Amino acid sequence: MSTEPPDIPAEVSPLVHDLIASCLHLDPHLRPSAAELLHHKVFDGYHPPPQHATTVTDLPSIDPVLDSDRT
Repeated sequence: MSTEPPDIPAEVSPLVHDLIASCLHLDPHLRPSAAELLHHKVFDGYHPPPQHATTVTDLPSIDPVLDSDRT
């Protein structure tokens, strides 16, 4: 058993660092749940695809150039 969490690479952004650090608390009671993690600032602006999507073409595009070609 370790007494310290593993090191987080210095290259990650401060937001990602904060997310990873919250997952690496040694005390499991201090770790956020998956639902709580989804509310982390690193995910601000992310919108999951609609639940009714049944094919790839039903999913929203992540490329605005492709979106303009569809019209």
